[in-house]
Amino acid sequence: MIDQLLSSVKGMVGEQLAGKVNFDQTQLEKTMEVTKESVLGGLKKEALGGNVSGILNLFNGKDVANNENPIVSSVSNMFVVKAIEKLGVNAETAMSLSNTVVPLVMQKFASKDETGEAKSELELMDLIGFSADSDMKELVSGYLKKGTDLLGGLGGLFK
Repeated sequence: MIDQLLSSVKGMVGEQLAGKVNFDQTQLEKTMEVTKESVLGGLKKEALGGNVSGILNLFNGKDVANNENPIVSSVSNMFVVKAIEKLGVNAETAMSLSNTVVPLVMQKFASKDETGEAKSELELMDLIGFSADSDMKELVSGYLKKGTDLLGGLGGLFK
């Protein structure tokens, strides 16, 4: 699903970036890779932190997909770090890229017209592709299937 979202915004991202930075096709591809890593990394961080219901609300369009949303903010922060590291841009350029790319992707993520709805947290984890991620599968899926508190269960790992 994330790959489909990225494909759907790639043209818009290219147009938006053309006005801000002089990126060629290779740099655009790298930017989209950084975007994918950031979205998946940010969502994973939020899920492991116990905010699966927040991701579900965002996905189902019940929360706003802007930088005031902690999930979007987490993805944006991750994007900035990865852009500096992998694109070789300075912090200011990385922030500019993040402010352009991340809102487009996260608005699509939160659009029922683009992604549909998830009926449950488990269904959402499958849609995102986390059911194949061994860390997420073990930690999130196990707690959700048992109906236990995810955050409380994760806290038990550190006792």
